[in-house]
Amino acid sequence: MERVGLLIKPCPIGVDGPAMRASGLVLAFFLMLAVLSKPAEAARADAVHAYLNQTMVEPVPLHAAAAGGGVKGWLSLRAIAWYPKLRGTANEDGGGDFDLDGDLGLGDNELVFVPQLTVDFWIFGFRLDYFNVKFEGDGRVQGTFTFGDRTFDVDEATNSELELTNLRSLGTISFVNTDVVRLAFILGFNYYEYKARITGEVNGTANSNGTIPFPVVGLLLQIRIGDFLIEAEGSGFYIDYNDIEATAGDFTLSAAYRFLKVGEVRVGYRYILIDGTIDETNLDVRLDGFFIGIGVTF
Repeated sequence: MERVGLLIKPCPIGVDGPAMRASGLVLAFFLMLAVLSKPAEAARADAVHAYLNQTMVEPVPLHAAAAGGGVKGWLSLRAIAWYPKLRGTANEDGGGDFDLDGDLGLGDNELVFVPQLTVDFWIFGFRLDYFNVKFEGDGRVQGTFTFGDRTFDVDEATNSELELTNLRSLGTISFVNTDVVRLAFILGFNYYEYKARITGEVNGTANSNGTIPFPVVGLLLQIRIGDFLIEAEGSGFYIDYNDIEATAGDFTLSAAYRFLKVGEVRVGYRYILIDGTIDETNLDVRLDGFFIGIGVTF
């Protein structure tokens, strides 16, 4: 059997022949491909890099992710010093009005410690705070009135005490939540417990104790400007249940400054009102004053 083969002879350099021209064309073709492929590979690499930058999620702190792009902060702990004044009137079964300040001497401001816990996640939030305040004073009756099972006479000297405890639990749902503005619905529960005593120099001592539970609805507005935060909050409700027919409201306006990313100092004003009839006692009570506080946010 004959063997068929292909013999390629090298062409001496400098020889201008058909083989030389063919090999030159082949070499030029591959060089052109190499040159053209360089920019294409670079372009492909740039495109892949840009795609990854757009699609890959960079790690973010927990508090930023929790806030959902809104006012940053996931868990906040605050200690607030509030300095409220008690004012208003009351009467029982039409037995004459008595003034909490003028008749009973309960109008002095008292310093109150208010611890507060706030948790925010995405558009949801939760706030819990508590205070206990006791007012005590000496007064002189300006007009006859009835309290408990006692009737106090005009010009009778009195020593009185009112202790008020409040536990407030609020949930929030944000419907506007940006880096600058947060606007949220408030839905929660406001629970009051009171203990009152009036002792007259002639007619003795009368006591009244009770609880005032209020479901509440309201609005929360927060505006962030750099490290400053302005906050306005209002909530309240009307209740007609058992021996309680009353309206209650709780309103706060404050400004805070954030430092070192987690620290906070806050100043503001809080106003509480209770207006209605509770256990046959007609109340028109205001509790309001300025506060200052510090906090830490994680």
